[in-house]
Amino acid sequence: MNIDKRVPTSLKIVAGLYILLGVNSLWQMISSISQNSFSINFGFMALFVGYGLLKLKNVWRKSALIISWLIFLMIAIIGIILRTYPETVNISMLGGSGDNIPKTYGYVILAIFFLINLWQYRILTNKEIKSLFK
Repeated sequence: MNIDKRVPTSLKIVAGLYILLGVNSLWQMISSISQNSFSINFGFMALFVGYGLLKLKNVWRKSALIISWLIFLMIAIIGIILRTYPETVNISMLGGSGDNIPKTYGYVILAIFFLINLWQYRILTNKEIKSLFK
């Protein structure tokens, strides 16, 4: 893969996170087959978003921004739902899960995802980075 030398490091990191998410989703789909089931995880499309960001394609930057807004929305909804839970919650994400985790940890995880998403959003909306896209 020939990456344009103009791609700033911060954008490479954002693209790398999308690619990792896509690989993880693809792996979950493949591993579900070994468990005699099949699940479709549309997160594999993040592979295309990450690759498109590296190629400086504006359609993929816009796709990443849409995903970012959806993540903000999901964080808000999960935060509201988390308020109704008892003191412990069961968390399942990125192929792993934990049972009876204190609700406070759920809020910490949401805060971490919020901060990562906010950082990605700021990178994608930065004027200098935005000007690189075709």
